[in-house]
Amino acid sequence: MAHEDVAISISQLVGALASTRLPNVSNSEELGEVTLNDSRILTMLEGLSATYGWAQFSDMKDLKNRKAEDMLWLWCMHSMWTSPVCKHLLATTCRAGWSSLTNCRQFGRELRSYTNGQRPDLVCFLGPIARPAHAVFCELKFEKQRVPEQPEDHRDYDKVIDGSTLIPTSYVLIDGTLSMDAERTQKSLRTPRNEMLEYLVIAP
Repeated sequence: MAHEDVAISISQLVGALASTRLPNVSNSEELGEVTLNDSRILTMLEGLSATYGWAQFSDMKDLKNRKAEDMLWLWCMHSMWTSPVCKHLLATTCRAGWSSLTNCRQFGRELRSYTNGQRPDLVCFLGPIARPAHAVFCELKFEKQRVPEQPEDHRDYDKVIDGSTLIPTSYVLIDGTLSMDAERTQKSLRTPRNEMLEYLVIAP
């Protein structure tokens, strides 16, 4: 995969993620209820199951716990699902650690190499499935009402900075919040290894 093609795909992916909006609800309990009853999310999960081999929604027991970060993940996936320029990325996008629920078993070698097995929340591999040329690792954090301040405050900032991978990797740190005082944000940084690091704040 040519370098310019990798750069274009990363830009398309980050653009889709940056467009994510959370439902305008008061707390994480409402976020879980609204998300898992939203026809757009259910249609997406049905499509991912039918087209890319993901498990049926009824088998995704982890989602039944309605953890806020899982809901944030679903809305990020929905942004990719509905983006006209990200369709080619869906076959190589997965939830690391959910090997039997999404399609990440095929990338076990690449995922095991990341920070001593601490797997990222959302992964997109670029290039051929058998031998990806690049990876984008996204780490999610959710705050109920606190307004995120800066990338260094993200829970997984050190994990990204200190991580290592087998293939070239770019990173996205995502702070999700229900705070109406939060400003949707996108900042571009570099890691000490000179890898791309994007920081996003996602709000209603």
